[in-house]
Amino acid sequence: MPFEDAVELVFRCPTCGKPLMHYDNEDIIEVLEKKVEQLRNELSD
Repeated sequence: MPFEDAVELVFRCPTCGKPLMHYDNEDIIEVLEKKVEQLRNELSD
């Protein structure tokens, strides 16, 4: 969820009302970017 939306919801889940938890997804993004690069290389061969 974008930060702006979380602020509007006072950092609460819109479905259940529980507090939102911060999650750093940098590792996942890095793996996905590498996979995309690998697939692009395979397609260009």
